[in-house]
Amino acid sequence: MTLTPDEFLAELRIRGATRLSRVAFRRNRSTVWSLTQGGRVLNVHAAYGAASPELLDAFAALVREGGRSA
Repeated sequence: MTLTPDEFLAELRIRGATRLSRVAFRRNRSTVWSLTQGGRVLNVHAAYGAASPELLDAFAALVREGGRSA
């Protein structure tokens, strides 16, 4: 199942990433993910719309920790 950005956001919030206000799917070839706007917006490659529960857990941890983009 592929999630919409709003569904992805809801999944991350359930996992404790409560400071997020928005998720944006991008088709950027050089940046896989980034946190912008003071950690309130998560930009991720569109392919992550099909992320597994374990990967959603990892993204939520990155957001909670204020991780660096890769």
